Amino acid sequence: SSGEGLIWAVRDPIIKLTDENSRDSISDEGVSDKRLLVVEEEFASALRVMSRDGNTLSPTIRRAWDKGTLRSLTKNSPARATGAHISILGHITRDELLRYFDKTEIANGFGNRFLWVCVKRSKLLPEGGRVDMDKFQPIIQRLVKAVQFSQKATELKRDEDTREIWRGVYPKLTRDVPGLLGAVTSRGEAHVVRLSCIYALLDMSYVVRPEHLNAAL
Repeated sequence: SSGEGLIWAVRDPIIKLTDENSRDSISDEGVSDKRLLVVEEEFASALRVMSRDGNTLSPTIRRAWDKGTLRSLTKNSPARATGAHISILGHITRDELLRYFDKTEIANGFGNRFLWVCVKRSKLLPEGGRVDMDKFQPIIQRLVKAVQFSQKATELKRDEDTREIWRGVYPKLTRDVPGLLGAVTSRGEAHVVRLSCIYALLDMSYVVRPEHLNAAL
């Protein structure tokens, strides 16, 4: 409901100066794991609170997307976060999105920091669905290996074939598009870069190859 609350979830240790001997003391240990996954099943509620005067949720989310250093400028909130990695999964209906996603959040870049996915029901399951977890075990094992592999990554690079594809699509990804569509897709190149790196790491590769970039596109 607030930017301060988001920062608090990934905060650094809070150090205060004592009055008696002028030595620093830790008043709060902070959070050691700076990764935060927020699942907001009622994303419309977040859009509503962002429209209130003085609410800092929108600028905090935007700064979190840009870099992992967050700090509230309010007097009574000393918390700050460095090296934070925040991901948000929001669920909202089309009607609610059109109603609560106001022009300010469209114009200030909040919308284009999200990947918007339209999800529709593909079939009717009156008795529900049953998933055989045994069939997922090979996928789970591959995912675990990919996560372990990615933790050792320091830098990812494109090979020459991928660089050629990237140079060809970059003008289209960065061109100005008017209206609402342009406002929510103007960071398309950044999303493509991030997705292509994720696909490479899932393939346990430190090199982004054409298939990774094409999948991201």
